[in-house]
Amino acid sequence: MTQEFMVQEKANLVEIVTVLFKYKKEITGIFFAIVFVVTVVSLLWPRSYETSSDVLIQFGREYVDRPNVANTPNQPINESLQVSTSEIVNSEIAIMQSYDIAEQVVSTIGVEKMFPGLKDSERSFLEKIGVREKVPALQKAASRFQQNVKIGVKLLKNVRSNVIEIKYESRNPVMAARAINLLVNLYKEKHLEVYSGPRSAFLSNQLAEFKQKMEQSADELQAFKHEKSAFDLPAQRTSHINQLEALEGALRASTTAVASLRGRLSSNHSQLKQIMSDKTLYTASGMDSILSNANNQLLALESKELNLLQKYKPDNPFVVDVRREIQNTRDFIKNQEMAISNKVKTGNPLFQGVKVDANKSESELVSELAKQKTIRVQIQDVLKELQDIDMNEKRLRELTRNFEINEANYKSYRTKYEESLIYSEMYKQTISNVSVIQEAPVNNAPKWPKKVLNVLLGIAFGSACGIGYAFFAETYSQGISSSENVERRLGLPVLAAIPHQQK
Repeated sequence: MTQEFMVQEKANLVEIVTVLFKYKKEITGIFFAIVFVVTVVSLLWPRSYETSSDVLIQFGREYVDRPNVANTPNQPINESLQVSTSEIVNSEIAIMQSYDIAEQVVSTIGVEKMFPGLKDSERSFLEKIGVREKVPALQKAASRFQQNVKIGVKLLKNVRSNVIEIKYESRNPVMAARAINLLVNLYKEKHLEVYSGPRSAFLSNQLAEFKQKMEQSADELQAFKHEKSAFDLPAQRTSHINQLEALEGALRASTTAVASLRGRLSSNHSQLKQIMSDKTLYTASGMDSILSNANNQLLALESKELNLLQKYKPDNPFVVDVRREIQNTRDFIKNQEMAISNKVKTGNPLFQGVKVDANKSESELVSELAKQKTIRVQIQDVLKELQDIDMNEKRLRELTRNFEINEANYKSYRTKYEESLIYSEMYKQTISNVSVIQEAPVNNAPKWPKKVLNVLLGIAFGSACGIGYAFFAETYSQGISSSENVERRLGLPVLAAIPHQQK
């Protein structure tokens, strides 16, 4: 089996060589024709030159996206959002690829120099038949330049960087380098224009408006503090709470005293009923003692009234209550004096003593009830003052919050305004965070055509075409070129072969 295979392979090789020698003229002709055509085309093809420039995008202040200057109360004032490097680079590439930059480059260099033959008089087929409106040559050239410029992120060791590479290919190497360098310079100006912008006038007006609001809210806050004496509301609250606790304690003691006096007075009345039949007279000496105590109490109340008038106004609740006690005491003295004048009697000393004690208890009870009423009025006043403090605190917090919001907005606008001034100054001085690593050089080595490579490719293609033609012609030929071919086609053995000799 192996021997037969080797014989078959030898026969095939002999047949291939036979075909090649049979069509050697055609193969040679096709080969040299293709190589000649490729060589001529390579020599006559217009040369194209490519140049490139590298631009470094640095991370600057203009890439920090601050929140809106009109911050809400729940929004942090100094909060800032920083974008990623890829977003920055992509944004800068979009600026480089803008149409207005391409149009400026073409108009500066000239349409004829960059794209010879492109004139305003030339129109496309669609423009001639009226389907499309006529496009000016400058616009066509700018669009073509915009499409031909290759802008992308430069890979450093297969890693994305913040270096942008700008490439451009043209038939004029000097013009290509000039176009790329001009594009980079225009991009730097566009970069400053985009990130600065004419915002100073607007921010100045907004800054003045928020300054006025801040000063107005500050004045309202100070006026409220002076009007309500709300400089230290927590201390006032603590003082009133302590006063309320003291008054509540005094009220509890007065309630206990009133209950005790009422019990004692009830006991005195019961004793008087028991001895009423024997004890019906009064002694002058006992009544004098009662009147003396009442007068002493009256003097004490009048002295207290004078002291209160030095501190409070006449309509103050404390003064009104003391005057009420004075009037009650005076009425009591008057009634007792009338009783003495009408009934001056002498009688049982025990009855007289109980009666004196009852009158004393009644006088003390009246005084304690008046004191209790005064304390209740004072408690109500303190509670009202505490409610006023709560309302003042609420209003104070509102005014303070408004002032803080206006102050924060003013500071934010002031920062934005200062930054706009800085960017405007940077724009005037042409300072930016964009650095040119390498300007586009004049590259005199053409990128296309590559003559040696084209000739080698022509040789390979010519050889393949010549050999292919030989086998194609042999396959579809009606003649027989070898004895093996005869045996394969006719199925008969070859007895003899006479070689063909050319005359």
